[in-house]
Amino acid sequence: MISCDAKKTSISVLSGVQQIKPLWITLGPEKAKALPAFHAFSGADITGRFSQIGTASWFKLFLESDDDAIRALCMLRDDTDVTEDFLQLALSRFVCNAYCPKGLQISSILDLRWHLFCKYMAESEKLPPTMGALKQHMLRTHVQARVWGQAAHPKQVPLDPL
Repeated sequence: MISCDAKKTSISVLSGVQQIKPLWITLGPEKAKALPAFHAFSGADITGRFSQIGTASWFKLFLESDDDAIRALCMLRDDTDVTEDFLQLALSRFVCNAYCPKGLQISSILDLRWHLFCKYMAESEKLPPTMGALKQHMLRTHVQARVWGQAAHPKQVPLDPL
């Protein structure tokens, strides 16, 4: 649900100032809620890309993504166990969709890495991350999304140390 404060909320982007309310209405409440976690997951907050895929490509994929990917990104904002099977499966499928050649459906990181390596002799920097690297990336995204998700709360809850 959009708050009445969101009518006046804006963000500063490279091209100028963007009002939040039109974005919220266009994306819908679930995708809008997932946007902070998506922003951290895509690498846009630190490098502008994640494993050789730029922000524009990730955003196109985000707009076309299924409910599981959106729900998994929303879970990263909450106090969720990042090792949960659903979360890892949904986000690995999300990454696979970004790397799969058109017309090919592979939903396993391991299978996709093997396919790209064998069929296209892809260089290692053009392969999707390993599952271990993706898990670490999910942990980083979880921390960042939790911080951003609490930005409007006067009393923030710190993450428990591992």
